[in-house]
Amino acid sequence: GVQPFSPTYFQAEYLDGDKRTTAMFLLWCLCCWFFVHFASSLLLRSGPAFHAMDIVQVFGRLSDRGTLGHTLTHPNSAFQTGGASAKDIRWRGLFEGEEAKKSVGLSEFKSFVKKSEFKWPLTSNSGQIPGRGVIQVPAASRLFVKEAVRLQEKRAGGAGAAEGEASRPSKGKGEPVAVEDVEKNAAGWEVADDALEAVFYALSAGKDVLDLGRFETTILTWAPYDGVVDWNSFYYNVPMAPEDGIELYAD
Repeated sequence: GVQPFSPTYFQAEYLDGDKRTTAMFLLWCLCCWFFVHFASSLLLRSGPAFHAMDIVQVFGRLSDRGTLGHTLTHPNSAFQTGGASAKDIRWRGLFEGEEAKKSVGLSEFKSFVKKSEFKWPLTSNSGQIPGRGVIQVPAASRLFVKEAVRLQEKRAGGAGAAEGEASRPSKGKGEPVAVEDVEKNAAGWEVADDALEAVFYALSAGKDVLDLGRFETTILTWAPYDGVVDWNSFYYNVPMAPEDGIELYAD
């Protein structure tokens, strides 16, 4: 008849000598595979430690304001920022000037961005302010309004007085808040290293070194028709999402 299965029978009949060694080796390999697989999954799920505001900060420190709002512009683009020459493009300061370098690494990129002046990026009105036509409005408008309300309440001593506290409309109107006010308030905030790293590797196409040619090529890759990377094109091409969600990027 058919021999009933039992661990003892299986071990005695099939795992003697070399067969037992082979089985143990395969079991060890399987355990290693599971460990690597689940460990990597946990790392991926942990995600980057930055917020939407950090990406706004990076773009606002690299881009220039032109007729289309703030952009990263290729020097040969017909939409050159305000008709300025290539040397006036802010991001090119990475590779030009008194401390000019042919290429930069991650640490140099971080240093450059952190030292650059922050300007809240602007974009063309596409319905954020109905009935106003083609005017320039703050990009990431939901995030901008959130920060503007927080600043207004901070001035009024309301709910937004403490940074990081959830904003809610205050009872009083408070003092009006302009774009420049939000810029000044946010200029001193630290930019998360994870955000800088995500942008660096997006611009360098995953390489550890970023040079002028690679930067220009990336612009043309992200904006092949006009060589102008606006806010929407920029955040779309950063492959990592912020902790507080990509919804805050939207206009």
